[in-house]
Parts: sequence; structure tokens; C-alpha cells
Amino acid sequence: MKINNSNQTKQCFLALINIIKTTDENHPLTAVEISRLLSNQGFSAERRSIGRDLHLLEKSGMDIIWCNDNKLGCFLGSHQFDDWELKVMVDALQQAHFLTETACRRISDTLLETTSPSSRDNIKKATATSVRGRTRNKSTQNNIDSLLKAIGSKHQISFQYCTYNHNLELVPRRTKRYQVNPYTLYWDSDFYYLLCIHDNRETLTPYRLDRMRQVKIENELTKNSRDYSIPPEEMISNFLKNSTHHYGGSSSDKILLKLKVPTFMLDHLVDQFGLEFIHPSKDYTVLIETAVTEGLYFWLLQYSLNVQVVSPSFVLKELIRRLEKIRSLYL
Repeated sequence: MKINNSNQTKQCFLALINIIKTTDENHPLTAVEISRLLSNQGFSAERRSIGRDLHLLEKSGMDIIWCNDNKLGCFLGSHQFDDWELKVMVDALQQAHFLTETACRRISDTLLETTSPSSRDNIKKATATSVRGRTRNKSTQNNIDSLLKAIGSKHQISFQYCTYNHNLELVPRRTKRYQVNPYTLYWDSDFYYLLCIHDNRETLTPYRLDRMRQVKIENELTKNSRDYSIPPEEMISNFLKNSTHHYGGSSSDKILLKLKVPTFMLDHLVDQFGLEFIHPSKDYTVLIETAVTEGLYFWLLQYSLNVQVVSPSFVLKELIRRLEKIRSLYL
């Protein structure tokens, strides 16, 4: 490329790379077209020098495909992400209620910059942008950043945990700050959660990040795996496998729950418990390996008109007790 100085040469070469990233199989560019685009950005480059630089990029590992018809030029054969991968990630961002509208748009635009304009337009056209209940504050976003640093550096954290009062104001649940050993973050449904362990306990506790305020990384180090009878990694695995409605359980809490259900409820059972934990039985009954938690009772009450608990008896009795308590509210 005949450019006045080395600085301009580098800038022109970077501009060439960015131009190639806008191409795809349906939108190739010739050297003449690339030269025109470079000229629009204030660079002057000959067709032959552009060809040499394109071959140099190809030798460096860039997936440049040359059209069978030389008159059509070339295009980038593979981008950083496939279109379906970008679509999934953009949809996930759209459904992330804990992200502000500004953050959602910024991250989406950054992701879409990795593909061609035509793919970008197609993804935008196929993506719904209105999300009910999107947050206006950055608490979850800021807390994720702080907690990543704490988990990475293996330090404890402290925070205020808030709940809504009768005026719908978020207020601290207690005056004393919580101080915990943070181990992992997970996103479930509309919320992000921290899984942590209090110093005086041996069980995981989940906290919603949007309810956490004034998160501070403490000087105390996080407790090591050897300090627990069950390593935190195993606790986390058990929690995620056995939790229902974000109430955790362990493998030792597991029961074989026998339910009588109509066929259409099988979809809901699979969604909640997973195929590997469900065992069809006779007479429209299923056996489910699950942990007994508050979340399990919430789920049973949610589908109480279509789910009949057969056994174990203690689950049935507890469910009846809760149903009678609900009934007493309306007598």
C-alpha cells in the first residue's frame, strides 16, 4: 500500500481488516471496492497492494475465501461467532431483567460488531427488544463485578441484604452486615444469585444480587475446601442438581417422590426436574428423585390441581397441612 508514513500504513491495514470483517458469502468485495471504501476513510491504496495484504492476512490465519469468479472478489469465511450463536446470546441479554437498557444495548451492539452487517440486520430483525420489568439501577451489574474480584482473589465479602417494606422501599433486613465466604455466581430465571457459606455454617446460602447493597471485599480470606466436611464444589453441585425454586438440597436429603399425574404434566415435570431424575411407573404415576425443600412444596402447591402426591407419607401430610392453612385464610 502506498501510504505516506508507517503510522498511516498501520492504520490503513487495520481499516482493511475491519472492512473484510463486514463481508460474508453473500456479500463479497473486490479489491476495487475495498480501495473505494478505504478512500472514504481517508486512505489511498492500489488494487495490487490490497491483494497482497489480503493474501498476507490469509497466511496469518484469517479465513479469507476467494470467489470462483475472480470478478466477485473475496469474503471472510468464518466470523468469531456463528449467526445462531449470536442470536442466542442477544436473546439471553434481552431476557436479562437485571441489566439496564443501556447495558443490554451496549453489550448486544458489541457482540453484533463481530459479524457482517447483513447478519447483524437479520439478527436485529428477528429479535424482540421489549422486556417487561427491566431494572433501572445498576446494583446487580456492579455486584457481579465486585463478587468476581472477591471470588477470584479468595476473599470474604460483607454486604447489607435488603427487603421491601410496606412503602415498597428496599430497606436492610437487619442492622448488622452479612459477612460470608463467596464461592460462585449463578443466573436462574430472572435473577442472579450468590452461593456462599457463613463462617458458622456448613451449608450453602443463596442471596439475590439485586437485593445486596454496599458489597465490600474484606481482608479475611475465604475458607479452604479442607475446612469443610463436604468441599464447597460438591455442595454447589448438589445444590444446583437438587434445588427447586432456588431452595437448595443435598444428595442426602433426596427422596423418591411418587406422583400421580395426567400425561400433559410430564412436560412440566421434565422442565423442573430433568429427564435423568424421572422414572415412569404404572397407572399414570411417576417416581422422581428429588430433595425435600421449601421449593418442592411451592412447586407441588403450584400444580396441586394436576399433581397428586402418593408417597412418601410425610410429604403428603405436610402438603395437606399447608393446603389446610391456605384454606383457613378464606373461611
